[in-house]
Amino acid sequence: MALSRVSTSGTLAQTLMQVRVGQSSFQDVQYQVSTGFRYRELKDYGDDAKRVVDLTQSISAREAYNRAIDIVALTTESYDVLLERFADLTKDLIKATDPTRTEDVTWGEDTLVVVENMMLELQNGLNTKIGDRYIFAGANYSTEPVRDIRDMELYGVNDLGRGDTLETANGIPVIQYNDAAPLPAAAAPANQQSYMNAGPAPGSAVAAVAPDPFLWEKYRSTIDDGQTLDYGITATEGAFQQLVDGLLRLKSATQTGLTEQQRVDFVNEAALLAENALTGLRQMQSTNGVNISEFQDTQARHDSFINISANSLAGLTQIDTEEAAVVLSALSTQIQASYAAIARRENLSLINFLS
Repeated sequence: MALSRVSTSGTLAQTLMQVRVGQSSFQDVQYQVSTGFRYRELKDYGDDAKRVVDLTQSISAREAYNRAIDIVALTTESYDVLLERFADLTKDLIKATDPTRTEDVTWGEDTLVVVENMMLELQNGLNTKIGDRYIFAGANYSTEPVRDIRDMELYGVNDLGRGDTLETANGIPVIQYNDAAPLPAAAAPANQQSYMNAGPAPGSAVAAVAPDPFLWEKYRSTIDDGQTLDYGITATEGAFQQLVDGLLRLKSATQTGLTEQQRVDFVNEAALLAENALTGLRQMQSTNGVNISEFQDTQARHDSFINISANSLAGLTQIDTEEAAVVLSALSTQIQASYAAIARRENLSLINFLS
């Protein structure tokens, strides 16, 4: 009888141990079924832990780059649309500079309406805002870059044949107008104005205009490890300077008091400036198109890397939840059977003891 009790007690202890092991396994598999992941903690992956960390960090980095590209793509795609519209506007300006029509009785009134509409469209386009940024304003992105171009003072007859030098590298575009003496006399530095809000307003008499490097600063984005791309376009670009000047010269041709030759001269100067502006706009479109392609190619490369890495990571960290559910069901059945065996042995032990 004593031998029977010892044997039963040892069997019970063994069965209880199996139950505990089964319960631990049950909890692990239950976690796998509910989450789809193999282990709760990184240390449980053993030799694969470092690779799990490396893959996770690499995927996060590429996803961050893609988010950055998504943001800048809004700007470059807007540039693409606006530059095409500016090009169309410039071609309309070229059409409006037909010198054979200046003798028409209503040419001045009709052209004034057309050119002011063009000025307004250009101003609105260059003041485009996405989110909290005026996209043509350079580093001064919180402020509208361009004032109302329609308010700019007209050229006088002494300005015929004089062209303003295109500003580059930090200079604010300035137009000098209504000079005191005609060519070949030197221009008197008196009346200056700028279409940029940062420059002198119409009617200003300024001897020198301080440069503003922030107006020329282009947007920049890091899109991959060691790859930074400049993609911004500013309202100070030479093509915009020429386009504004061309519009202003065409508008100047509509003023009263001009001889027919003076009117034609203003129109011809506007046409030349418009042609040059169109060439500059096409160059900007080309550069922006290259940037768009670079963003798309880089993003596709990131997507490919993410997909490959995610599959590798899944192979290390994830399990088939359907297979895990089968294992979970088997463990549940095994644990229930162990509990039933314990109950039977406890009853048997009591009977043997009483006997």
